[in-house]
Amino acid sequence: MHRQRPTAAQPARVEPLIDKFSPEIATLSHALRETMHALLPRGFEMVYDNYNALAIGYGPSQKVSELVFSLVLYPRWVHLYFMQGAALNNPNGFLQGSGSRGRHVRIDSVELLLDAQTRELMQQAVLRAQPGWDAAPALRSLIKSVTAPQRPRR
Repeated sequence: MHRQRPTAAQPARVEPLIDKFSPEIATLSHALRETMHALLPRGFEMVYDNYNALAIGYGPSQKVSELVFSLVLYPRWVHLYFMQGAALNNPNGFLQGSGSRGRHVRIDSVELLLDAQTRELMQQAVLRAQPGWDAAPALRSLIKSVTAPQRPRR
């Protein structure tokens, strides 16, 4: 397995990584990422191009342990992961998963990302991460790893 680790000074070119996916997933993912940037103007966007999927995580610092959300692109769908989703108030069972920490929702449109229920859960998650977000710099994108080989993206 070959892993390339760009330095923090290297510009993050996330778009070409997203463009490996089908036009439908790529178009949706570009729009979701743009929306996440508008919702989270501070902090760090950390990108992990792994064997199974492309994960784009968001947190108040560069520490993986402080990631709050992650957009995860698969060949046929995109999930929004809440890294501490099991601790969130989720009375309607909107978030899926049964792990001890994380939960996710399948996102098939920007409208679902902006939906009141999704936004409420995101606000809960951000509040749990405070005061980190308030002290974070303007959003910066970092490519943390690129793994080869990879499963087909289409």
